[in-house]
Amino acid sequence: MVGYGVIDRRSPQHSNYEGDWLFHSTLSAPAGRRRQVAMIEELRRNCIMYSIKYDKLIDETPSWLDDHEKITRAYIEKRTDDAAGLLKDHIEGARKCLLGVQTG
Repeated sequence: MVGYGVIDRRSPQHSNYEGDWLFHSTLSAPAGRRRQVAMIEELRRNCIMYSIKYDKLIDETPSWLDDHEKITRAYIEKRTDDAAGLLKDHIEGARKCLLGVQTG
């Protein structure tokens, strides 16, 4: 379900990690890039498992869920250029956050 990131914030029975991964893997699946998806999954798992400053990731969750909602809405509305730009911004923001946590 592509819109899971939208639903996740309102459904406390699902963990943020599971909902976040479902959003990203569902979004990536149509591209057929299994290798990239596997790499992303491994990086996410490592960052979460080994991050000493996990609180920073939790602090960013509302922002990331907002990103997911915007990306999903653009996707549903077939605004591909907007969706691609939002996704690029989301990936860059997550990259900066994760690098900041690691170098911190």
